[in-house]
Amino acid sequence: MATPPSTAIIESLAVIRETDPLEMEPLFPAIDLDAVDTLLTRGPETGLQLTFSVARFCLTLTAGGLVRIQPQREVAEG
Repeated sequence: MATPPSTAIIESLAVIRETDPLEMEPLFPAIDLDAVDTLLTRGPETGLQLTFSVARFCLTLTAGGLVRIQPQREVAEG
């Protein structure tokens, strides 16, 4: 069985933040992980891609299983 997208998000953020997933703050209500799982497990043929920001990171996930996490760019003031 493939890793659910919600689990991939949590595990990937934990690796990047060098912390135990159980020690991270909950992602809900910033992200509805059940909704992410529902949308992204419909199959790669949907071509669905989600991009959102959480915990100072920009996350992009695809129905094909890609998880890309990048530091969120700071908005220059001024």
